[in-house]
Amino acid sequence: MSSYEFLVFVIFLVSFPSQIRTFTKEFQCRTFSGVCLIPYEKGDFSNISIAIPVPLHTVDLIPYEVTEMRIESHFGRIPETLVVNFPKIQILRMPNTGLKSLELVETLAYLRDLDVEGNNLTELGNADLGFSLEKINARKNQISKIRAGSLEYLERLEELNLSDNFITSLDEKVFKYNKELKVLLLENNEIESMDGVFTPGLKLQRISLSKNFIKSISPNTFLGLTELRELDLSRNLIQTVDENAFRTNNALLVLNLRHNYMTSFFLDVNSTDFYLLHLGDNQLEAVFIITQLEKVHFLSIFAGNNRIQQFHVQKNIPLMILDLSSNFLSLLQPFHFNEGSVDTLKISNNNFSTMDFNHLRRFKNLRELHLNNTSLNERQFAKILNKLTELQVLDVSFNENLAKFNFTTVMALKLKDLKLNACNLRKLHPKEMRHGMPNLMKLGISGNKFKCNKTEAMLEKLKKKNAYQILVELVETGPTVEGIGCEM
Repeated sequence: MSSYEFLVFVIFLVSFPSQIRTFTKEFQCRTFSGVCLIPYEKGDFSNISIAIPVPLHTVDLIPYEVTEMRIESHFGRIPETLVVNFPKIQILRMPNTGLKSLELVETLAYLRDLDVEGNNLTELGNADLGFSLEKINARKNQISKIRAGSLEYLERLEELNLSDNFITSLDEKVFKYNKELKVLLLENNEIESMDGVFTPGLKLQRISLSKNFIKSISPNTFLGLTELRELDLSRNLIQTVDENAFRTNNALLVLNLRHNYMTSFFLDVNSTDFYLLHLGDNQLEAVFIITQLEKVHFLSIFAGNNRIQQFHVQKNIPLMILDLSSNFLSLLQPFHFNEGSVDTLKISNNNFSTMDFNHLRRFKNLRELHLNNTSLNERQFAKILNKLTELQVLDVSFNENLAKFNFTTVMALKLKDLKLNACNLRKLHPKEMRHGMPNLMKLGISGNKFKCNKTEAMLEKLKKKNAYQILVELVETGPTVEGIGCEM
């Protein structure tokens, strides 16, 4: 048996006997779903099998060369026979097996990957874990605290998943010995603070603390994590974030603060590659983003469902996507940011009935605009189509003031996708649309006031010469003709 043939062995156990009988030298390989099944000897061991993805021939099975094992039976502890007969295990998976202890794991000198998800572990103890471990998945256990020194022997640990436990606190500098730790997942616990937990200089690249009880972020919370790239703090109880909270995280790419209780947010960007900021579903009234750097790459901000009245992004921070939907906005003029850099603007569910849409001329590179449910009128609609010459996608659905429109008055040469769902339109003239939007490929018109006896003819004209592909979206009310809502 070649080295690659026994690199991965997966052992499925219905019950694990106290002692494993000596293996015979040869076993006949039998096919099952493309996998070679090699059964144990008959008798007490007939309900145990080893699945090995190897070519179909007779092989010699050597327990000492098994490197991966999965146990699916119920155990309270690691079976002693496992460490005796399979000492070279590198990957051990024992999910949902009732484990209460990790005793004997430290004797598996080659173990790199340990999966004990869905068990009854109450702690991770330094005496129970091996030096060689690089990855631990202990989700869905009963762990309530991570004590200082409990992870000190895991110098090679790169990924630790402790999500869905009952952790309320982590001791100070608990990860100081884990110099190689890159991924830390602590989602859905009961953590109230992370201050003092991290040691400056750790190699952490991704931290998820979503769904905890954290109330504030201080300058010391993530101090010195210079390689941190992705930080998820969503769905906590955060009210305040210190303006210097991320000043040393100069590799940060993604910051998620959705579903918290912030009323204001100030960020000094220290990473040239920082590109994604989630601020949606807070109580924000003011957002200020500045930088001391000469150049920052494109940043996308998602700040929907807030109460934003002040919005300031330093002009040398170019915005790619700006989402300010559901913010009770009536104007964009008082806001301070580089409109010319914006590619996608989402301002749906605001009230722009009095807004002068001449301001949109500043969005000279805008390609996608969402204006759902904004009290948009026909005059404003015409300005949008005529002023935004680069626009390719426009969604103005759910605007009841759009009842009729003469498309010969506009010239939107690059527009490819137009959504007019759930407006108040009573008719469309395909020839007019082809004149004003010659490159239109998708058109959403469901949920308007079209007469059913005229809808079929209108659809035929729209699709004539392959000019359009009707896209039915969002709303289908009352009777339909080919999926387009209409009135009898």
